[in-house]
Amino acid sequence: MRGKIILGRMGAGFLTVVACSSDRPDDSAQKAEEKFVSKFVSDFCDALVDPTKVCCQTGLNLTSDKTVCQKAVLEVEPAMLKDEPARTACLAQLRAASPLTDFCTDFGNIDLPACPDLRRKLLTGKKKAGEPCATDLECAPDYTGPVACKVVCQVTKRGKEGDGPCVATVEASKVVKKQKGDAEGATAFSCYMRDSLSCDAATKKCIKPKDIGGDCTDHDSCVRTAYCDDTTKKCTIRRPRGTSCGADRQCQAPTNCDETFCREDVAEGAACDRAEVCATDICGESKKCEKVGIDSRLESFCRLPQK
Repeated sequence: MRGKIILGRMGAGFLTVVACSSDRPDDSAQKAEEKFVSKFVSDFCDALVDPTKVCCQTGLNLTSDKTVCQKAVLEVEPAMLKDEPARTACLAQLRAASPLTDFCTDFGNIDLPACPDLRRKLLTGKKKAGEPCATDLECAPDYTGPVACKVVCQVTKRGKEGDGPCVATVEASKVVKKQKGDAEGATAFSCYMRDSLSCDAATKKCIKPKDIGGDCTDHDSCVRTAYCDDTTKKCTIRRPRGTSCGADRQCQAPTNCDETFCREDVAEGAACDRAEVCATDICGESKKCEKVGIDSRLESFCRLPQK
């Protein structure tokens, strides 16, 4: 590194010569980091605008544009882009997920915890999982799952069979069953129906739902084609349209339990009083069935951030 000579005088008039290093920072490491970030953003967006998939167009009817994607990703979660292990993990997860036929349409349900996530942008704290906290903002982001303050900073990971304590069953990018109360400790788990798992209310662990005839504690203990009979506590095949029922889960899809009978789900735009009666599973504030929204994470990569 180049130095420079500084001339100065000391007490008795003696001239001193001091050699010191340049105050110009060595930016080679910074340039290398910028190169790695640029390559990551390019590779990430390649997966979203792949001509065979075109996620933005498939889900949002937006023209595929890698430039827009790259600019958006740079804004979504800057802290993640600076984390080399997170970048490496994200690309590995992306390589495993992108060949899936429903990669675009089920993006929010795909296992990509290390990849950029708009919801994580507000986590600017320094406290790690397990450390005491008062608010979510005190917690640092974690690239293995979402983080929230539950007395301590707690990360919720995607569960495997046997993992616990579990806090929710997730299907089609939404929580279909949330357990009562919070789990204690640094780590909790969500069980994904995509992985053929549900959160068992009795054991608070991710389990494989039981087939018809199996023992059950609630509806989520059973496969999606069955419900848990209150009397027998056995998984029982759902009932067809026109038969009597006591709960929505007792009816075969696409029907719901309405006025004690299994009736057809109502279409998008029709009046509703609860999500279960809608074919889209969404009853909006206007009390009409609304279409399934695109995952917020995918949308954040397909549109430039609003200034």
